[in-house]
Amino acid sequence: MVLIGSTAESVKDLFQTPYSSSIFGSPKQMAGVTIHANITSQILSAALHGRPMLRVWSQGVDCLWILLCCFVGAALSWQVKSPRKQVIIVIVAASGVGAIAYVAFLHGWWIPLVPSIIGLVVSAITLPIVTTIHLEKIQLRQTVELLVAICKEQPTAGQIAIEYLKQAESQENQVFIEQIISDSFEELNYP
Repeated sequence: MVLIGSTAESVKDLFQTPYSSSIFGSPKQMAGVTIHANITSQILSAALHGRPMLRVWSQGVDCLWILLCCFVGAALSWQVKSPRKQVIIVIVAASGVGAIAYVAFLHGWWIPLVPSIIGLVVSAITLPIVTTIHLEKIQLRQTVELLVAICKEQPTAGQIAIEYLKQAESQENQVFIEQIISDSFEELNYP
């Protein structure tokens, strides 16, 4: 097989490839004839030596794979409550995803690795955060409703406790407290 082409820079037949990047210095571009030679080499290796060509999943299957990895990260985070154990389990799970991608690559499949690991890690991190914020809101609501009930029996003590609670909370939570108080007073028909 003979390929004829130019590698001169004046021809403007140079392209960026994954092999072009370098950490230091400017990236070196690859000539078009060299790219064609690499493609030809892959086709000949597949035909003569039985080397599998790289195949990819459809976009829908890729999305399902990434969602599955996100679900695994969230499920692991949900089951393990210790942050130290969560980190260890997420590292093990990410290594497992990497091993699956490597084995698939050896069998000629190119599956998304980086988005899968990012989804796994992000879901494992965000689920405890979202759950904690939600639980704090529930606890704050219950505390305010208890103080409103105390206001019915002991108005002065209840009002003082509510004011102290509002002063200890953030601006966002103060608005939330006011909303709970107004809703609760309307239910109790309290002035």
